[in-house]
Amino acid sequence: MFNFLGEINDSLELPLTSVFSRYKYVNLAGKMIYVQGYKDILNFDEQEVVLKIKEGELKIVGKNLNIKELNLNSIVIEGIIILIEEVGGKNA
Repeated sequence: MFNFLGEINDSLELPLTSVFSRYKYVNLAGKMIYVQGYKDILNFDEQEVVLKIKEGELKIVGKNLNIKELNLNSIVIEGIIILIEEVGGKNA
């Protein structure tokens, strides 16, 4: 799988620990979200995906959500993304 955030890190030449010390995500025009650094999938259906992250949970709310790609620590979710919210930590 293509490592989107790894490519960004390489181009910026930042220390890896400063880039990946917690989870990161990229929302692509509200149609797809790439999340790296999640720990587990806590809930998944067409309207909501809840991911376990180090600081709590990352909740993705939308319509017609589905998992496009899944890797050990990264996930790509596509659909109509309405809300991305960090629960149990700082707001995302």
